[in-house]
Parts: sequence; C-alpha cells; structure tokens
Amino acid sequence: GGQQRRVSLACALLQQPQLLILDEPTVGVDPLLREKIWRHLINISKTNKTTIIITTHYIEEARKADRVGLMRSGRMLAEDEPSSILNKYNQISLENVFLQLCYQDQNRIQQHVSLNRTDGDKDTDIPNEIDNEEEPSIFLDVSNSRNEREHLIPKKQKRKFEKNPLISAKQVAADYFVFPHMHKIYALMMKDFTVIKRNIGLLLFQFLIPVIQVSLFCLCIGRNAEHIPMALYNSEAINGFPTGNLSLQIINKINPDQIHLTSFDDFDKAIDLVKQGKYWGVAAIPYNFTQAIKNKLLAFQTDPATLNASSLHLYLDMTNQQVSLTMQNAMVNSTELFLKEVLSSYKIDPSIADPPVILETPLYGSLVPRFLNFAAPGMMISIIFFLAIGLTALIFVVEKKEGLLERSWIAGVTTIEVMFAHIIVKFFIQAIQIVLVLVFIDFIFKVEIKGSVFLAAALIFLTGLCGMSYGLLISSLCEQEIEVMQVALGSVFPVFLASGVIWPLEGMPSAMRFLSNFSPVTHPIEAMRYKLISHLGWSIFYFKVWFGFVNVSAWSLGFFIIAAILFALRK
Repeated sequence: GGQQRRVSLACALLQQPQLLILDEPTVGVDPLLREKIWRHLINISKTNKTTIIITTHYIEEARKADRVGLMRSGRMLAEDEPSSILNKYNQISLENVFLQLCYQDQNRIQQHVSLNRTDGDKDTDIPNEIDNEEEPSIFLDVSNSRNEREHLIPKKQKRKFEKNPLISAKQVAADYFVFPHMHKIYALMMKDFTVIKRNIGLLLFQFLIPVIQVSLFCLCIGRNAEHIPMALYNSEAINGFPTGNLSLQIINKINPDQIHLTSFDDFDKAIDLVKQGKYWGVAAIPYNFTQAIKNKLLAFQTDPATLNASSLHLYLDMTNQQVSLTMQNAMVNSTELFLKEVLSSYKIDPSIADPPVILETPLYGSLVPRFLNFAAPGMMISIIFFLAIGLTALIFVVEKKEGLLERSWIAGVTTIEVMFAHIIVKFFIQAIQIVLVLVFIDFIFKVEIKGSVFLAAALIFLTGLCGMSYGLLISSLCEQEIEVMQVALGSVFPVFLASGVIWPLEGMPSAMRFLSNFSPVTHPIEAMRYKLISHLGWSIFYFKVWFGFVNVSAWSLGFFIIAAILFALRK
C-alpha cells in the first residue's frame, strides 16, 4: 500500500502542475511516511507556487494546511484558517470542532423536520445557510498565497465555464496546438521503453517479422519454374526413325532443369494424364519430323504439310500462366538452338534462324531481368508500412482500453506529446528493422542496389512513419483490438494491390491507374525502383525520386493531423 501510494503521488507530481488535487494521499501509509508526504507538499507549495487541494479523513493533519474546509453530507460546515476555526469554536483540536459542527448540523436538521411536520408539509426541505453554491467546495487548501485561493472558481462559475463553447475551443487549441514539452515527451518515452524491456520476446519478434517476410518473399516469389512434368509423344521414335533421328537432337536441347519429360507410346493416354492434372502438357513430334526439317531448311519447302510435320506440337494446360509461359519459352529456346545446330551441320550460317529483332545493350537494367529486382522495392516498403500500422494501432487501442491514455491526459500530457513519444520510440525499432531488411536483400539474396543505401533507408523510414500515422488514425477511430484488425486488414490489401507492388501500374486499367495515385505507398515504391533497382541510381533531384519523398511525407502529416483532431474530439 505505501509503495503504491508513493508511485501514485510521484506520477501526479511528475508534470509539476500549477494545481494539484489529491484524494486521501496519506491513507494506508505509516505515520513517518505521512509526515514526509506533508513536508514535501508544503515545500512545493512554497517553492513551486503550486496550489494543492487535499481530501482526507485524518482531521488533525489538516492543521498543516493554510486553509481548512469541513464538510458533512456534501455541505460545507466551516471554512477558514485552522487557527481561526479553533479560536472561533473555542476548541483545542479540529476533531472536536468537527464533532461540535456535526451535532449542531444534526440538531438543525431535526428542527426543520419538526417544523415541516407542524406545517403539514410532507416534503423535508432543509435550508442551509452555509450551503451556498457560491461557496467553493474545498476540503484542505495548501496554497502559496491568499490571492491564489481567491481565484478558485465557484461551482456556478465552473458550470458556466464548462458550457462556454468559446472557452472549450480555446482549451482544445491549447491542448493540441501548443509546442510539445520535451520533458513530458522524455517521460513518455521512458514509459514506452520500460514496457518494451518487459516484453523482450515481443521486441525480438518485431525484429524477426520483416526478416522472415522478406526472406520468404525472395525465396518464393520471382523465381523461374523448375522441373515441370511434361509428357512426350515421339512418333518418329515409335515408328523406328523412318527418315532420321533429328527428333532426339531437339529433345536433347530442352533444358532438363526446367522441363522434366516422360515418354509415352500412346498419345491418347498422355492427353488423359494431362487432363487428370498429372502433367502440364504434351509435346508431340510427327513420325516424319527429320525429313520435314530437311525439306524446310534445305529445299525451302513451305507447303502446309511440310510446315506441320517439321513443327513441335504442344498441348498445354494453360491454367497457370507462369508455368505455361515457362514451358513455351523453354520449347522455343530449345527449338532455336536445334535449328542453328542443324544449319551449322550443313555449312549454312546459323544466324539465319535468328528472329529479326536485335536487343541492344539496355539503357537501364540487364539483358536478363529478374522479377525479384522489380518486386523487392515494393515489398520492402510494404513490409515496413504494414508492420508500423498494426503495431501502432494496437498499442494505442490497448492503452486506451487499459486507461493508460486517460491517465496521461489527466496528468497534463497532451495527445500530441503521446503521439510524438510513440513515434520516437518506434523510430529506434524501425531503424533496426530497416537495417536488417536491407542487409538480407543486398547481401543474402543479391538484389542489386545501385543508388545510395542511406537515401533508400530514409525513404523506407518515411514510409514507416506514414504507417505509424495511419495506425494512429485507426486507433483514434477504434475502441477494440478486433476493430483495429478489421480496419487494418481491410485497408492493407487494397493498398497492396493498387500500389504496383507485384504487378506494374501499366498493367492496370486507366481508371485504376488514376486511383493508384491516391495510395500512400504508390509513389514511394516508384521512387525506390528508380532510385535503387530498375535504373542506374537516379539522384534525389529526379522528379520521380523526390516526388516519392514529398508524397509520403505529405501522407504522414495528413494522417497525423487527422488523428490528432479525432483524438481531440473524442477526448
């Protein structure tokens, strides 16, 4: 009990308030600690010019106050300096004074009850000359001067003050639009750090989440399909190679790491197995394939029968776009290599088989682009953004639910100070998350970073700050954790799809491309791609790069201001 009283009193004194109201601060403590508490309160009333109002049931300790008010059943019986009260009622203790006043008050009540019964009045209307609404309701007042006591607001004036909309608006403005106090922010930061230290497991989990997510993304997304099962029906081999064995030569050109061929003697059976989902397609070679290839390449025969017999026929399951594209590319590439080899064997320039397209040295990127290089910038930003949303929103809702946020407000802390303290604390956590993500992306999975790593980290951090601000906005609207999860998850997926994280914006309808401009992470992702991956490290002075920084900063500020206003309205 005593230790809890000390902590509670310390919390009340932390903000150095000008007016301090304490409800029985000495209950449940030993006499020595009670004496120390009173000594400290008297000291701060003199040195810090703090007005202190205390309620207590220990009447004798009230003699240490500058002014004492004795109340019974909500009525003020007496109010004056302790010595004046003792002299007025000719008693040696305040307890005797209080007993005397209680007896007098009880006698007065009985007299009025008797008078009302004599008059035939059924109601018991008890007038009380002392019970004046103009009289301030004060128990004990430890003030630094009499002038401060005279400025205490009576009840009627308090009601008028509370009902005045202009004064209420000024209160809100003073609470939310004054410059934050650094010592309050520091105290809130220490509170958040203490909570973090008590949950080291959760802290480590926050560090591991982005690492696990980016690792899974790099391992599972953007890689070429491998070992695709495919059925082979080689009619030329079944019929004993009547015109040659060039069919075996083209089969040997197929990359076995991409396509895993299984030979069948029955074409219909191979087709049935594809329909059953055991193979992704059938590659069929005609029985006169070799002769048809020679007629086409050497005799330049282009009749439909020759073209049909010299072709590799593919019957594919096209339900999976990536798998089907991989099979088509593998077959086209192997066929091109096969044709060049056949032409070389007959002393013909193999370049005649090249398509009439020449890929020059790329202005940006490489001749063999990786999908991972395209998707990694968006994934890094999305991971940090969505983690910041969830953690911030949940923490604030939990604090509201447990009453911690209201306690901070009562202690004199503004919502702006609470929000700033939270963002500063999360800055350190987010900095470690960003470093881990960049290390894994660059050194572990070899995603090429051509621009400044520091500018990339700054852009990711600003996006995380935007996520924190959006999380604050969500927490200002929600009261329960389940509501936070529903709003966060319900808004995350549309933002994820509309921002071009996985698929380029050019692949969207024109209306959707226009709407994607209003996603908070679309332009930061584009800036990250132009800054790091797809282009040769454009500097911040390029439009797409600096606009990404400006855009995400504007979204962060907008979310922050709206959240502060909503907190003010709901406070």
